[in-house]
This record gives sequence, C-alpha cells and structure tokens, in this order.
Amino acid sequence: MYHYIRRYDPKFPFFRYLNFENFKKQLDFFEDRYGFVSLQDWKNYILINKNSEPPKGVILTFDDSVSCHYDFVFNELVKRGLWGIFYVPTQPYSDQKMLDVHRIHLLIGSNDSKKLISLLNNLVSEDMIPDKKREEFDENTYLNQKNSQNILLFKKTLNYFISYEYREKVLDELAKLLNLESLVKSFYISEKNIVKMNDSGMIIGSHTVSHPVMSKLDFGTQKLEISKSFDFLESICNIDHRTYSHPYGHAHTYNENTVKILNNYNVAYSFSVKSEDLRYKLEPEDIQKLPRYDCNEFKYGKTS
Repeated sequence: MYHYIRRYDPKFPFFRYLNFENFKKQLDFFEDRYGFVSLQDWKNYILINKNSEPPKGVILTFDDSVSCHYDFVFNELVKRGLWGIFYVPTQPYSDQKMLDVHRIHLLIGSNDSKKLISLLNNLVSEDMIPDKKREEFDENTYLNQKNSQNILLFKKTLNYFISYEYREKVLDELAKLLNLESLVKSFYISEKNIVKMNDSGMIIGSHTVSHPVMSKLDFGTQKLEISKSFDFLESICNIDHRTYSHPYGHAHTYNENTVKILNNYNVAYSFSVKSEDLRYKLEPEDIQKLPRYDCNEFKYGKTS
C-alpha cells in the first residue's frame, strides 16, 4: 500500500512522503525477494478461484489518486511491465474540491506543528468532539506512524475526533494558511489520465466520494459515498470489475453496514490496512476486508 511518492518540495518542508528514488529501489527489492503477481493471475484468483491458494508475489496498491501516482508511479510501472490498483476518491472531480484529509496533510506539510496546534485549540471546543468512539479512536489510530505529539493530536482531532458537523468549517479557517485554489487541480490525477491508466492495464477502484471515517456515518450516507463514487468512475472508465479501498482502513473505521453495502453493489473485493498476507481459501466475510502491508514495513520504505 502506497500513498505519496514524490520528490522534495521546498514549499512543503514537513510533508511526509516516500521519495521516488526509494520507490524504485523498493520495486527492485520486491522483484528480487518475492516477484510480482501478474494481472491475469490476480484476476483468475480473486474473481474466479478465490478458494484456491493465492498466487505468490507482490501486488501494488495506491490510494487517494494524488497526481504523483501518474507523474511518477504510472510511468515507472509501464516501464517495468508492472500493474497496480489505484483507488480514487471522487469528490475532487465531481465537486472540484480538495478532500479534507489532504488539506490536513498539506497544513502539516507546510507549517510548524506548534503553530498548527495553537490555531486548532483556538478553533475547536469540547462540544465539537462527541464522546462516542473517542476512546476507541484514540487507542487505535496512528499506531504504526511516528508523529510528534502535536501532529498526532492535530491529525486525531481533525480526522477522527471532531464531529463532521464542524470539521469543514474548522478546516476552512485553517486552510487560509494555504492557497488551495491553485493546488486542487494539480494535486490529483486528471480525469483524462485516470482513463489512460485504466486503458493501459491498471485497475481503477473506489475510495468513496469524500474519504470519510465510514463508521461515523449512518447506513444511507455510507451508501451514497460508495454508490456515487462508482457512478462517477464508471462514467469515465470501462471498468471490468468493482474494487474498493476502505478510507483509513482499520477495522474501527468501517463497520457491518459498509460491508453489506459493498456486497450489495457487487464489489468483487476490498482492501483494509491489516498487515498480513492473504490467506489460503478466503471466506465470504474476508473478501471485503483483504489485508495489505504498508510500504514502510519493507526495505527502502521509510518516508521522508
């Protein structure tokens, strides 16, 4: 599982990403140590013979449809004769609006953490943070990331704790630190290039519309997040099967409603972020929560 793969940008000195040179080294490492699963072998297994033994090797997945996935990743995969699964949140295309999760990343990447937490404390009051699930989110989020206490609190508050009723308004205030109008179009893969990637043998999947913590939403809102995302993707791409990646990806960030909706929409398989191998003979309850490793768990995977 990958997110940002790019080169250093002095405008965002604190931004966390995997350097493109290390990405190429990691692909070399995977090729040497494990090999890669072919696209046909993956489809034969996951769409037809999921009760058989999984094919051996590495499958590459990329979340969030950030432009570096086209600018750096796509060309490198084509050059090597590889393929990947790219999970697209559709709000940046349908509404021409940057996702809140990415506004948070850019704020952290461009500002001192003490400044950010001071601004946040002035904007967020306790009544904006419901007690329900706070303890669960506090204990189960960002366990595999190395963050300063200020950044950890900033991310937990805005991604998990704060009610969605208030989050956008708070982020609107914080985002005045950024010139987002100039960033939104260049931040994501263009529609034209999503189509090109799909036509070139990459798999395009859904990552919801707005990348919410799905377990915080009711059934109807979750259904809209999933259905509208597939509606958009299928309006621009010839997609031969539906696949999905859970935003944030941990078991506490989605629930039984999410899985039920995915099954109702004939989604062939979905990925979580549980860190383990695919196991032999997938059970029906496994198919919408497949595990995958973070790239940081392997050689050359250290983010900057």
